[in-house]
Amino acid sequence: MFYIATVNFLFIIFKLFFRFKIEGAENVPSQGAFILASNHSSYLDPPILAAACYRCGRRKLNFLAKEELFYNKWFSLLIRNLRAFPVKRGKGDIGAIKESIRKIRNGEPLLIFPEGERSPDGSIKEGFPGIALLATKTKIPIIPAFITGAENTLSVKSKAVKFCKLGVRFGRPLLFYHQGPQGYSEITDKIMSAIKDLAGNP
Repeated sequence: MFYIATVNFLFIIFKLFFRFKIEGAENVPSQGAFILASNHSSYLDPPILAAACYRCGRRKLNFLAKEELFYNKWFSLLIRNLRAFPVKRGKGDIGAIKESIRKIRNGEPLLIFPEGERSPDGSIKEGFPGIALLATKTKIPIIPAFITGAENTLSVKSKAVKFCKLGVRFGRPLLFYHQGPQGYSEITDKIMSAIKDLAGNP
């Protein structure tokens, strides 16, 4: 109930003050697990995607967040209630991978930012291969997404929110069946390419 109330409130705020627009809503599966792979340039990215996906088909996103965000017990309680769970960045976090697979096998969507951290200038960086491992192990659709305007609204270096237009574009599902780490880089590149293609849409 808390999640639903929060994302509905966020959608209203985004719509009223940031002229929020969703494109490609038909590409968000109405049921079953999927991995949402998006660019990342702002702290607003998770709430933007959560609001958009719930608006598209009442889909509740789970997402990985850096473990440092869980050090404060009150903030940790908040984001856990918003379906976040911790991941150790820069390491092969087996616990986070297992939790991701558990949620996927329960039919739950999972949000991943393949770049791993926010882009300081809004440009799309190289992705990490963890998403390829999950894609091939679980064989569920990867939905590429591109967030527009977040880097202007609240960038890495911003100290205040600016009232800029926000939007999300969802791309067509991608499926990967290749097994083995030798193909992870190729799969990751294809996912990042799909995200970049959405950035180039009019």
